[in-house]
Amino acid sequence: EKYYYIAMQFADGGDMNKEMEMRRTEMRIGRRDEMFTEDEVYDIAEKLLRTVNAIHKKGIIHADLKPNNLFYVDGELKVADFGVSRFAPMGVVTTDTLAGTTEYMPTVMLKDFFVNRGNAKYTAKTDLYAIGLILYQLLNDGRLPQHRSDEEKEKMEELFEKQEYAQWVDRKERRSKVETIRLLGKSEAHPEETSELEKFIAMLLL
Repeated sequence: EKYYYIAMQFADGGDMNKEMEMRRTEMRIGRRDEMFTEDEVYDIAEKLLRTVNAIHKKGIIHADLKPNNLFYVDGELKVADFGVSRFAPMGVVTTDTLAGTTEYMPTVMLKDFFVNRGNAKYTAKTDLYAIGLILYQLLNDGRLPQHRSDEEKEKMEELFEKQEYAQWVDRKERRSKVETIRLLGKSEAHPEETSELEKFIAMLLL
């Protein structure tokens, strides 16, 4: 009888969620003015994009990129948890099951699956959209564009229980669109305040 073991790196720095929470605490007590500086976010963006580019070239789509699956090892950011990754040698794979975290999935993908009752289509865009949301979080104190209050989350859970997915997807799409437009500098109020990094993030979210 044979046994197989997998030796993995120990993430001594924890995951990105832990890092965000620690920095959020430092902000509350006045030790930090912002959660992440733009330079730090640029650095994280480069690492994430280089990583997904490498796996995409191998025909792999991670499909579940989020702060919980990004770990720090000796100060270096690592992408982990390929448990729901998809093999897409032609750049796209369609399945009849939806795997991953809906908060970080492109709205068009959720629409196809929940609203149109179609299949889940995974492409490189699936990962790029998730990266855009992660970068947005880092610049906005951990909040997502479609951030919801606890009360709203409870209502969304009720909708899921009733299988009224269309309403949930519609709300997510509206909020994401509003934030994307703002990041692109199309807001009539203060378009000059949009940084190049924010515009880049918005492009990932389109």
